[in-house]
Amino acid sequence: MITCTITSPSQTTRYSLLRSVSVPGHNGELQILSGHAEMFVLLQKGRIKLASEAKPVERVEIQGGECHVQNNTVTIIL
Repeated sequence: MITCTITSPSQTTRYSLLRSVSVPGHNGELQILSGHAEMFVLLQKGRIKLASEAKPVERVEIQGGECHVQNNTVTIIL
């Protein structure tokens, strides 16, 4: 399972027990699954999609930012 933290100047939100996180990269949408290799990617305007087993897919609109993936933890800074 994946944990995701989305941080902006106004708030920080944590999501846990996710099966995937999709982010809008500059070369298209990237899907992050459990066990994903470490990476750093710049994000463009679009939607972050957070999929868990228990809830419907949550979507978060962003204007851009950066994403770091390491050890089943996704950190997004807007």
